[in-house]
Amino acid sequence: MIQHVREMMVERLQEYLNHNKKLPDRVIVFRDGVSEGQFDLVLRHELPEIEKALKAMKCKAKLTIAICGKRHHTRFYPTREQDADRTSNTKAGTVVDKGVTSVYDFDFYLQAHSGLQGTVRATHYTVIVRILFSLSKIQETHS
Repeated sequence: MIQHVREMMVERLQEYLNHNKKLPDRVIVFRDGVSEGQFDLVLRHELPEIEKALKAMKCKAKLTIAICGKRHHTRFYPTREQDADRTSNTKAGTVVDKGVTSVYDFDFYLQAHSGLQGTVRATHYTVIVRILFSLSKIQETHS
């Protein structure tokens, strides 16, 4: 788990505010190095600290936390020649969000960039929390 996540979030929000003269409308946290068995730890330990940072900065941004994983055995291959890049892999920007994804979770695969050699491995994203802040109420969804 990330130590001092609240302080890091406050620092980044302050930097954003200094650069843009306003706070962000959306905050997306991409977490790597978290196994499926640790998703709950992120929700119990890191999410409250991130929420405290947002409140401390009076930031009413929509919050999304997505776990990014490359340690999986799923590979994608283009089915048509025009869908392949120069190395015969799927093109950069390819998204797979059905067929091999979870029925119950909000997850997808994204091939963010082209590979230099061999078969590329798309990143598997699992959204574990989406919190939509508004002035009157909070709508929350957890996977």
